[in-house]
Amino acid sequence: MVTVTSATPTKPTLFPLVPCGSGTGDMVTLGCLATDFTPSSLTFSWNKKGAALTDFIQYPPAQKDNLFTGVSQVRVKRQDWEAKETFQCAVTHVAGNVAVDMKDVTEISKLPTLKVLTSSDEGTETSFSCFAKDFSPKAYEIKWLKDEEEIFNKLYEIITPSYERKTDNGTILYSAASFLTVQSSELSDGVTKFTCKFTGKDDSSVNASMTYRQIRPPCITGCPEADVDIKIIGPTMEDLFLKKKGAVKCQVKVNNPSVERVMWEDEAGNNMLEVQNPTKGSKETIDLSLDITYDEWSKGLTRFCIVEHSELVNPLKKAYERKIELQIVSPNITLHRVCEDKSRTSSVRLVCTLSGFFPDTLSVEWQRDNQPLNTKQIQRKLQSVEGVEKIFGLSSEIEPNMAEWAKGSRFTCQTRHNRIELKESISICERYSSAPLSIHVELPSFKTVMMAAAEVKATCLVHTPFDATVTWMMDDKPVPSNQVNQATNSAHIISNLTVSVDQWKTLKRLTCKAEHRCFSSNEKTVNVRGHAVTPPSVEIKRSVPDILKGDRVVLECHITQLSSSDLYVTFQADNVDMSGKLFVDPPESPGPSSTSRHFTVPQHYWKSDTNFTCKVNQGFADVFTSNSISGIFVDPSVELFLVPSEESGPQTLVCSGWGFNPQIKWFTESQQKPPSTTDISVAADGRVSVTSQLHVPQTEWKTVKVFTCEVSDESLNKSERKNIGLCSVTPPSHQIVSVYVQAPPVQELQNKGHVTFTCLLVGLHLNDFSITWRVGGNKCSPGVQREQPVSHRNGTETLQSFFNVSAEDWHAHKQVSCEGKHKCFNQSYVDHISKATVNPTQPSATLLQGSGELVCLVFGFSPASINITWFLDDTKELLDYNTSQPHRGPDGKFSIQSHLRLSRSNWLPGAVHTCRVTHATITLALNISKPEILEDCGFLDDIMHADVRQDLGMESWYMAVTFLFFFLISVVYGVLATLIKTK
Repeated sequence: MVTVTSATPTKPTLFPLVPCGSGTGDMVTLGCLATDFTPSSLTFSWNKKGAALTDFIQYPPAQKDNLFTGVSQVRVKRQDWEAKETFQCAVTHVAGNVAVDMKDVTEISKLPTLKVLTSSDEGTETSFSCFAKDFSPKAYEIKWLKDEEEIFNKLYEIITPSYERKTDNGTILYSAASFLTVQSSELSDGVTKFTCKFTGKDDSSVNASMTYRQIRPPCITGCPEADVDIKIIGPTMEDLFLKKKGAVKCQVKVNNPSVERVMWEDEAGNNMLEVQNPTKGSKETIDLSLDITYDEWSKGLTRFCIVEHSELVNPLKKAYERKIELQIVSPNITLHRVCEDKSRTSSVRLVCTLSGFFPDTLSVEWQRDNQPLNTKQIQRKLQSVEGVEKIFGLSSEIEPNMAEWAKGSRFTCQTRHNRIELKESISICERYSSAPLSIHVELPSFKTVMMAAAEVKATCLVHTPFDATVTWMMDDKPVPSNQVNQATNSAHIISNLTVSVDQWKTLKRLTCKAEHRCFSSNEKTVNVRGHAVTPPSVEIKRSVPDILKGDRVVLECHITQLSSSDLYVTFQADNVDMSGKLFVDPPESPGPSSTSRHFTVPQHYWKSDTNFTCKVNQGFADVFTSNSISGIFVDPSVELFLVPSEESGPQTLVCSGWGFNPQIKWFTESQQKPPSTTDISVAADGRVSVTSQLHVPQTEWKTVKVFTCEVSDESLNKSERKNIGLCSVTPPSHQIVSVYVQAPPVQELQNKGHVTFTCLLVGLHLNDFSITWRVGGNKCSPGVQREQPVSHRNGTETLQSFFNVSAEDWHAHKQVSCEGKHKCFNQSYVDHISKATVNPTQPSATLLQGSGELVCLVFGFSPASINITWFLDDTKELLDYNTSQPHRGPDGKFSIQSHLRLSRSNWLPGAVHTCRVTHATITLALNISKPEILEDCGFLDDIMHADVRQDLGMESWYMAVTFLFFFLISVVYGVLATLIKTK
């Protein structure tokens, strides 16, 4: 059973904790215990006479059965504690503030004042009483001695419980009494000494004794008489008032010898003065004087002159008595109870003691609730035997009806003495007046109710020593007694209420009420149904931590905006429950909260079309359903691609997998490779997405290796693979290259050693191409020089390779070829040249102006090797241009064009732009400038006059137009011829 106090906060109960024993050191540690509170947040504080104490510790609260217990300790000065200073522990809590005072109640060690009395009865029994007044501590022992020996044959002895009183400084003192009764026959003839011995806790003791003289009955008839006259002569007033002392004289006239002894005795029978055989058998007068003081005389005293004679059976006795007028003394009345043990059902005896009164004219009456009580009394009357004045004592004992005593009836001991009425009352209420009353209601947990077959039980725990009446109310209506059973112990009343499950689910409030005459009615009401709930947000999803384990399917029902209420969660497959009730404890803190419950899906639900949901059953009536997820058991899929990056750096491969529980592995030529990074996420539909990256060094990437990404699902025993490599990501446009072989420069043709050929490759990513030189069909490796590719703004690259060929082979008309081939493909691109095919022809050039650009046309040259550059004012090289590849015409001669883009910053009036053409046969320079008044020139609309400086001379404008015309005809002819050959 899960125990909850109530739906509302519960105020703590405080208990002071004080040190046991005196201890050592200058400081004393006090404690404060707070129990049975909720919620857990509370604050302790300490003060002494209103002044705050800061040297204390507050420990975190501990929880048991949904209730909390907290402890705090404080250190105080020992001198303050032993001086009975009052310290206060206070607790601040949302359910209410509580405080408790504490101070040193250590008992002092003090022996009592003892007083011994004997009964006035003269029958077969003789009684003695011993009163011990104001002793501490409470532990004690009273023992009776007869003539200094322990009494074993006593009729009975009654020792009353100790009665406590508190002095002005807070010290608690105790008083008690012992009553002894013995057979009169056990007393020896003459004087018997009875001693009351009081022993305290530390074995310290004190005694008080009295002498009991058994008086023989007087001789009535036939008793012999001695011829002796006794005369008592009192002290003179002169001696008493002037000398403060005097003498009492016993004058004995002996008429018939022989007197054996003359003596004085006091009231207790003690021999004070004597003379033996005073006459020695003769007749004479004997004077025996006894000294007394003025104080003894003024207070009143009695002395006895006793004469023992050989002829007398009983001694002669004559008293001297100084009487004073006796005053009436009212009794002291006390009333206390005596219990056999501490249980509720043990019998109780009430003892009313009247002490120190005179005369002996009173009786005791008992009342219950101010009505006469006819019950059997046990009375004992006592009388003092010391001092001049007699005082009396009386005790009356009754055994009240336990039912009346337990319910709080008030019993009164009443007497009247000398027209003064005295009474003392007692009830069980006073005995436990300081006992705190608390009611604690334990409700069955939400889980217990939902799992119960027919009935549930609620418990009311009433902390009280009184036999209180406990009743229940359900929704303010009384509960029949057949639904309640009750048990009690010394400190609690435990009442159990049995309710059907159906009735409990509709119950709103439950009240437990305790009633007794000793306290005002107290009750505790708890809210069973709880507060109105706010609809929570419910979402079903797959549990990411469990996905990483890979061997099961765990669904998570995530609940947010959850109010403080009991609930349970169930999981459904196609709207049918597949889980049991998963209970959730309500949150401790107020306000909305969140929680989750998980469920492992059995394998027979692993179908691609299964629809999963979860439901939150809050309280006994509210049901909230989550979203649904389906189609999570799907085969894995894979995507593999290359992340764009610098060609010269490492390459990053990204593999993405989707499915139920996909796992990614990387392979290179059947060797598994560890991934660089791996990320896993779960989509709202429950499918898992996994992404892995593999960083491949540039050197390894260029080796044309194949990299494989495998996405597998061990749960479904499925897998998918995809491959990637340099060759698979290279597009067809990157596989094509243009190859041009240029003959040796003219100046090298006269060399007899070797001549240098140039192979020009134009394309993309030229580092992925290999270059092979052949001379006369034979592959050549030595003497080959390869430069790094040069990138251009249009995205293309050019690469040059130089190869030295012997002049002998060249002049022998051997064919020199250059082959360009991509490493991923078998197709080769070849260009070749030989001395027989080379007929050097000088180029012709013209410079045209178009819209925003200048065009330099070069044609009619051979071989194809040529270079075009642009300059501004003949010094600054311009780079924003694009030059086409040389094009071979039907006549075997080549043409080429270069376009220079004009900008406002360099196309200014007076600025000179130069197109420089470099060929093996000639170098040309064509200039153009912007006139001061000319704004725009259309392409081919206006042809600017250009000065052409060359080694052979200047061409005219007419020749330029003629060359342009023939160039266009040759281009058209070349295109037509190519089409015809293709067909």
